[in-house]
Amino acid sequence: MGLPIREGPPYFLPLFDPMDRSVRALLLLVPALVAAPLSAQIRLPKPKLPTASGTSRAATRVPTYDDRVLEITDARLSALLRGLAAEQGKVRELQALERAEQDEAAAEAVEARRQRDERKPVDPAARERVKRCYEASPEYRTYMGPTEVAKREAAMQRATRASEQRKYDEMTRISDSLTRANDAWEATMMQVARRCGATDEMLREDDDDDRPGRPEELPPEAEEVSVQDSLMVVGGATSGMAPEAYGVMRERVLAFLNSSPEELNQSSYIYSALELRALQGKRSQLSQYMELLTEY
Repeated sequence: MGLPIREGPPYFLPLFDPMDRSVRALLLLVPALVAAPLSAQIRLPKPKLPTASGTSRAATRVPTYDDRVLEITDARLSALLRGLAAEQGKVRELQALERAEQDEAAAEAVEARRQRDERKPVDPAARERVKRCYEASPEYRTYMGPTEVAKREAAMQRATRASEQRKYDEMTRISDSLTRANDAWEATMMQVARRCGATDEMLREDDDDDRPGRPEELPPEAEEVSVQDSLMVVGGATSGMAPEAYGVMRERVLAFLNSSPEELNQSSYIYSALELRALQGKRSQLSQYMELLTEY
């Protein structure tokens, strides 16, 4: 996809007069095509716990088996246990990664606060003088003039069309070109800012104000992925069952573990005598995954 585009105008521009935002709109195209970081994808579902219903069922009624509802046997329960163990490993992996990224974000926030606390306040009058000088410069007027603005907008439109048509090579070429142009303008405008008397503190404050958001600040629709669906795939593949059949067996096992013998007689979940015998034989092993079954 090429080098990432530095977001926005020269990082010190927002301090004075926000530059044309057209480059920013393009910059949102590239990250929108890339999946969000794993820690930003995690959405731990809390499904309802299957419980016994009040619907009466005849004791002689037996389940109807098909591709979704497989008969619960000792062998299939052993396969289910292998799948649950794989799920447990994946959940621990995701949780460890989430904690690591949360710790990293917290450390960054603490450091950012420390640096802000140590900075000397910038004189508003001095900022205003620099702003007027900066905006009156011929370089700034050229950058914000109709010719340069039109060039950027035309490039944006080409990039948008390339994105919609999934012409990623073309989109990358345009984004790289804009990056090089923006870098050149940034170097030029830095010289202008210094010439106008901008201090390190002024430039640093503007850089912080214009810093792009962290990945976890992406819109919810871009970052939400079903962890439960992923676990069904992992568990199903390990057990040798299709994900849907694996999920149904998982649900029936949880209902069994969550019900007393009296509740099972009137449960909306139906089990044959052979299934109940197999479930009872592996109750202690299955119970070890009660939390996993309940939360996911």
